[in-house]
Amino acid sequence: MVLLGVAAWAGLGAGSTVQDPKKPPVTATVGSRGTTATTQPPAATTTTTTIPPPSLVASRYFGTFVPTFTDQSNGVALPTVVYYPTTASGAPLPGIHPLIVFAEGYLALPTYYSDLLQAWAKAGFVVAAPIFPHTNAQSSSPEESDDLNEPGEVATVIESMLTLGHSPNNVLQGIIDPRAIGLAGHSDGGDVMSAVAYDSCCTYPGIGATVVLSGAELPGAGGTYFSAPNPSPLLVVQGLNDPVLNTPASSAALYQADSSGARYYLSIMDGTHWTPYSLDPTALGAFYTGMPPTELVELARKQLPVTEKVTTAFFTSELVPGSGVTPAQIQADGTVPGVSTIISANVGGGGG
Repeated sequence: MVLLGVAAWAGLGAGSTVQDPKKPPVTATVGSRGTTATTQPPAATTTTTTIPPPSLVASRYFGTFVPTFTDQSNGVALPTVVYYPTTASGAPLPGIHPLIVFAEGYLALPTYYSDLLQAWAKAGFVVAAPIFPHTNAQSSSPEESDDLNEPGEVATVIESMLTLGHSPNNVLQGIIDPRAIGLAGHSDGGDVMSAVAYDSCCTYPGIGATVVLSGAELPGAGGTYFSAPNPSPLLVVQGLNDPVLNTPASSAALYQADSSGARYYLSIMDGTHWTPYSLDPTALGAFYTGMPPTELVELARKQLPVTEKVTTAFFTSELVPGSGVTPAQIQADGTVPGVSTIISANVGGGGG
């Protein structure tokens, strides 16, 4: 899945609410490239033995900052775009919130997905999107093979975010729920997150839900997919007009390989490799589709809201006990005449 467009990262999107951390972020002390994490996530607090129920309160506001985490096994730096829900004043939204870690595609950047990531933050999630050093759009010598190192880098980001969640005076202190961790990724990033969630080579403990956007199994990872019992729930999203970068057959194979877990497959009927996920002009024009830019934008404006709605409902259902979001609601959100269809298995309703 090779993305051909390259653009300079211009920083965070205009119009976002910016809140710097109260204290410089810490570096990770655990993490390895391409291997399973060997430690459990740190506790959210050292002073109590119980954690309040997770909160998921919709907000029109979000804060953002970009800490840099370090993989101590090799010194790799991982600048990470963080979004979190806030009040109108810019203060972190009270409560303890699920964490979503997002992996960008090859030669992409988190800013390409800003609308989607901000939608999750406004829904009440803390979102962390690392910029992988050797596969992002600013890499001077990009190496797609470095995808095999990125599961370990994802582990570093998870652990570092949980560390910030219990670091005194940090803006994230006390608002991240270590029991509620979701993964999401697009294209090669979806491959990476499928490995972190389901491949025996790289599985990170305690993942509660995984979203793969136009992705598949990670080539060459070397482990076995879905070999462990009780895999975390999976949502696969695929544009049906994506014949080269990630074919529907590739993502369908991932969905079908999960024979025992709860899973959904959302098909975006006219979706390209990018229109279901981004309104960014660089992303939409990253590879030749034969469609003019105005048509791509029109498609994205119809498709992206479906992706936002279904992924938010899925994460809410799986990461927030008692949320009231049902499989029937997810299936209804994914059934939009002329835009999308959805199938499911092992979720208490639907079939496929």
